[in-house]
Amino acid sequence: MKFLKTNILITLWLSAYKSFADDSEHLLCVAIVSRHGDRTPVKFYPNDPYRNESYWPDGLGELTQMGKKRMFNLGRYLRKRYSFFLTNESCEMYIQSSERSRCKESANEIARGIYLSQNSSLHSQNNFDFPIKTIPLKQDILLTVKPNCPEAKIELEKVKQSTEFKNINEKYKNLFRFLSERYEANITDVFGVRVIFSNLLIERSTGYKLPNWLNSSLMEQLKTLAGYSFYFTASTKVLQKLRAGMLIDEILTKFQSFNSNGAKKLNDKKKLYIYSTHDTKITALLSALGVFNNLPPYFGST
Repeated sequence: MKFLKTNILITLWLSAYKSFADDSEHLLCVAIVSRHGDRTPVKFYPNDPYRNESYWPDGLGELTQMGKKRMFNLGRYLRKRYSFFLTNESCEMYIQSSERSRCKESANEIARGIYLSQNSSLHSQNNFDFPIKTIPLKQDILLTVKPNCPEAKIELEKVKQSTEFKNINEKYKNLFRFLSERYEANITDVFGVRVIFSNLLIERSTGYKLPNWLNSSLMEQLKTLAGYSFYFTASTKVLQKLRAGMLIDEILTKFQSFNSNGAKKLNDKKKLYIYSTHDTKITALLSALGVFNNLPPYFGST
């Protein structure tokens, strides 16, 4: 009996297969959800020693050369991983990205990694820009989690009033006080730690000297708290539905565009779908699938 099976992996690689009577499986469609590559900091607390934008010549919140390389290498890996599935025709790929430049550039680097390494005609081009669909940030609920959503705001406030949330913050209140003094900021819960942890990672990878008070043990605590901040962002079924439901529906719709014989219902060749997004969307999707491990997604998480 022929049927279409959806295979959802923890790594967020979603693939649609057709299984035949002889139990052989043929890959029909792949959907990949990826966080953008390494970026510069987005914002700072007042006492961050590297808050001056002169330390970040690419601008704030922008993809770095390291980030471009990471995403290009991801594309190379995907080409190798799916060499049996992909051709040299870029028309078989569809990319949608958050409107943020770091996401769009990351998506383009993935495309370069997949097709520049195989298509000799593209090697001669200095610039390779693949068509990438975007939606204005304020309207994009597919690949961002910040558009104004009254229901999500109400639900998140309920989370902040929960016993679980309060107990975590009570446990680390002395650390919050310590960080508030160091950064001249008012840090009272796990959400206030995320930017500190993120910036320290970026500053370290850039080669800047980290504060003398920071040690490996404290860095692990910051990582734990940053992980909690992502967890609470999508810790309820309501938040998971609001922040990941549309993306899951989008991917399943792509899979369902193939009929029971494995043929595309629509007259196009697309079979690889790439979505370039942010860490908050990655964790919301993982949470909705029940596989989030409470660790902050690193750059390029896929």
